[in-house]
Amino acid sequence: MFLCIFIIKNDMNRSYSKIRHIQESNQRLERRLLNEQENDNNYMELVSGQTYKFFPVVLEENRLRIIADTDDPYDSFKSLFDMKILSYTNKVLEGMVGETKIVYDEKIFTPKSVNNSSVFHSQPYPLAPKRYFCEKNNPKKCIMDINFGHTKLGLKNEFKKANDFLDLDKSQSLFSEVTDNNFDSLVLKSTVPFIVDFSAVWCGPCRIVAKTLTEIKREYGDKFEMGKLDIDLEKKTRDKYEIKSIPVVMIFKNGEMVKKIEGNKPIEEYKREIDSIL
Repeated sequence: MFLCIFIIKNDMNRSYSKIRHIQESNQRLERRLLNEQENDNNYMELVSGQTYKFFPVVLEENRLRIIADTDDPYDSFKSLFDMKILSYTNKVLEGMVGETKIVYDEKIFTPKSVNNSSVFHSQPYPLAPKRYFCEKNNPKKCIMDINFGHTKLGLKNEFKKANDFLDLDKSQSLFSEVTDNNFDSLVLKSTVPFIVDFSAVWCGPCRIVAKTLTEIKREYGDKFEMGKLDIDLEKKTRDKYEIKSIPVVMIFKNGEMVKKIEGNKPIEEYKREIDSIL
């Protein structure tokens, strides 16, 4: 009995130690990102006449929280809504949500500190400065753009730093970077089949898919090319191919999408789909 209690206690101590290590690593990352982003004020452009997606958010103590049913990132994206921009000048945003015109004031939120419970909660990197907007007539009703209030360049750099800093995925080197700008030239005009891995840095199953595809690529060599597209950054391509959830893998051949594989599948299934078009 005493031996059993001793073993359980040791296991619990090891678990708590791992949790503390993860929390400390996350906090170091938060501080580093904040320091390196101080001079980055080029937020996502909001052009009059264009429609953009926004999250409803609420300011809670020392953080901005996306209003969603749960803290799951997938559920957070379900709360997105469309707004057509009427004007955005002098830090005042006017937009149409459905048939309703709403006027917002721009605000910048920079937390002073972060506690363990808020790390990676509902949105990436809670210590980084964020731009958000609150209604003039209802200051407690606020929204944030789909870039989580970050600049696009800042968000992209943060995602890369997060992968490097936390060592989330060492398989990236075999993937080309697929963007809205190079999708046609890189993917559609490829002389060999091209596999696009639609993913995001916060998506755990996506990293499993990336490692599976890397293993296949090493076996198949030059029979196909592959690239990774971040759905949080490359929204035009994401919307064109109606990506609603991830991971999603699409196989393109001769300029056309010929296979779509949703979810994390066994390696044999990916091989079977790839073999069918080679």
